[in-house]
Amino acid sequence: MKKTYTLMLLFLALGVTAQTDCKIKLETAKEIMESDALFKDYDKIFRDLLPCAESGVPLAQNYIGLMYVGGLGVAKDEAKGFTYIEQAANNNSAIGQFNLGNLYRQGQGCTLNMDKAVEWFQKAADKKNSRAAYSLGYMYLKGFGVPQDYSQAVAWFEKSDFDMAKHWLGVCYYLGYGVPQNTDKALEYLYGNKTPNSRAFLKNIKIDKREQVLSQADQAIEKANEGDKKIAPEVIAASREMVTENAVETKVLKTNDIVGEWTGRFIEYDWSGITPLRVLPIDITFSKNELGDLQTKIVFEGKTFEDLVLFDNNNLFLQGFNFNLEQFYSHSFKTYPLDYSVLGMDLSQKTYNNTPYLLADVDSFIGVWKEPGTPISLVLRPKNETTVTAEEDAVLLALAAQKAEFIKVYPVPFQEQLYIGFELNDPAQVQVTLTSVATAHTVQVATTTLQAGMQSYTVNTADLPNGYYVIRVQENEKLHTRIVIKQ
Repeated sequence: MKKTYTLMLLFLALGVTAQTDCKIKLETAKEIMESDALFKDYDKIFRDLLPCAESGVPLAQNYIGLMYVGGLGVAKDEAKGFTYIEQAANNNSAIGQFNLGNLYRQGQGCTLNMDKAVEWFQKAADKKNSRAAYSLGYMYLKGFGVPQDYSQAVAWFEKSDFDMAKHWLGVCYYLGYGVPQNTDKALEYLYGNKTPNSRAFLKNIKIDKREQVLSQADQAIEKANEGDKKIAPEVIAASREMVTENAVETKVLKTNDIVGEWTGRFIEYDWSGITPLRVLPIDITFSKNELGDLQTKIVFEGKTFEDLVLFDNNNLFLQGFNFNLEQFYSHSFKTYPLDYSVLGMDLSQKTYNNTPYLLADVDSFIGVWKEPGTPISLVLRPKNETTVTAEEDAVLLALAAQKAEFIKVYPVPFQEQLYIGFELNDPAQVQVTLTSVATAHTVQVATTTLQAGMQSYTVNTADLPNGYYVIRVQENEKLHTRIVIKQ
């Protein structure tokens, strides 16, 4: 009995010693990894922490996982990294849960899954992890993998002490996104914030940039029309009601439906897709060459873009339609225009007052952000000698407001995995496909009956060649499409 008791004490002492040893090693590793030292002995850190991770220490599991994911001190192996970080998350480590959410969001070492990313971010945020709360706020701010919702974004930013969360809170108060506009409140969050983004953004407040941008859409309309009448919001609202009642939408367009000269408006919205921020004149001509190929000529912002295009199932594929536009609100001390690359357009036609209007949802990518561009619509009418009046501009804006982006994708452009999300208002028979424009090869993603609510699928695209693809979501009799590109 005495011998057994002595052995129990010995094992207990060894366990306490091992825990103390791991604690010291973790503190040392954290100090080294967070330092500004040019040389860091990752090999030694990995060797020191691996036994601790294998013994079930959550923070060590998290560090070993990150080292595998990043190839620090060990050969890069994202799958192994995912396994260790998942262990840390399941062992109730808040930082492990945040990092697991990040892996799911990026599809590193696992199948990209935005639902699970949100789930693990929420678990980490519930444990007061500031980075997780910020990540959720940013996803809701721009609608990445979740329904775009400014109020939700603000709510998550408010739960975070992370500098970038405070920055975006200041931005939301300044712009009135999800909260009543309040410049004084914006200053509270921005002034003194450690991130340089906030110091740069303060320049917008100094020159009252918000008021300039809010009136920019009206100013652009006036300039385009050379008129003196602004379009009040109530005029647009009245036009929207009339358009909703009287417009007739053409389900499927043929090439001959779009051939001709068109003139109208390029309309860029905020992230909600509701408030027009920029309204610019645009002219587009579609014609057929001697071989019968469809070609386009686009006149926009003083430049002309000409190229052959492909038109199929209401999707317009074009290359080379790239342009720069002034950045509304700079978050950086380096001032630069935003570089837009148009990937394609989803076209539809509406007839209002016996005039056919061509509408386009534009899929764009902003290279400097490495993110999709804000929502953009084109609204065009046949070009003639008649100038677009202010009243007709209200109709154009109202028509554009009828377009809504149904399919959400992430990331843009995609590589090895592609997330496809959409929301059903009612139960429906649904078919989801991904089709290559170049080869017409189609990946059948799903054919099923779904209930109302958010739906999502992740497609393994590692073996697909680079190029343009069309996502089609058939919802009962209604077809939704979205153009994406693999790079």
